[in-house]
Amino acid sequence: MRLSEKHQLTATVTNKEFNDGAHRLVEAFNQILALHFWTHRIRPHLEKQPDFRDALPAFDNAILESCLATFRALDVFFANRVNAGRKDDLFAKDFNGFVAKHGLLTSKQREKLNKTVFHFTKRHLLAQIEKYEYGSMLARAIPLCIDFIDHVRAYAQYNLNDEDRVKFLDDTRRHLETLGARYKNS
Repeated sequence: MRLSEKHQLTATVTNKEFNDGAHRLVEAFNQILALHFWTHRIRPHLEKQPDFRDALPAFDNAILESCLATFRALDVFFANRVNAGRKDDLFAKDFNGFVAKHGLLTSKQREKLNKTVFHFTKRHLLAQIEKYEYGSMLARAIPLCIDFIDHVRAYAQYNLNDEDRVKFLDDTRRHLETLGARYKNS
C-alpha cells in the first residue's frame, strides 16, 4: 500500500503504520464524541458541585476547541487534501484506497472554524455548541467514521490478533451507531 500520489516515491505504508494509523483515527472518532459526552453526561453532574462551577466555562471551551480541531483534521484526512498536508501526512486513500462518500465538513463550516477557532480574527470563540452546528457536523461525520472502521476491519493487513484493538474498534463503532441515530436528522 502506498502513500498519496504526491509521496509515492518517498514512502510506503507498512503494516505497523496501517495498524497504528487506524488505531489513532479511531481515537479521533471518539474525540469528536467528547463534546456530546461532556454536555450530556459529565457537565450536568459537575454543575451541582460548587467547587467546579467557576471552572466550567474553561472546560467548555477546551473541550469544544479540541473537538473542533479533530473535526478539522478528519476533514483533511477524509477529503484526501494532499495539498493541505505535509509529506508524512496520511489520508483516507492511504488505507487501502478508502474513499469517503462525502466531505466531513461543508465549506461554510470549514470557513467558520478557520475564522473563529484556528486563526485570530476579529471574531472570538464562545463555548456555544449551536454556533458550530455540532449536531450536523456529527451527522456527516458518523457515517464516514463507521464506513472507515468497516473498511479497516475488512482489510487483511489490520492486525485482528490484537484483541484490545479489535474491541476498541468494535466499541467505537457501537458508540458511533448509537449516537448516529440521535444526530441523524440534525
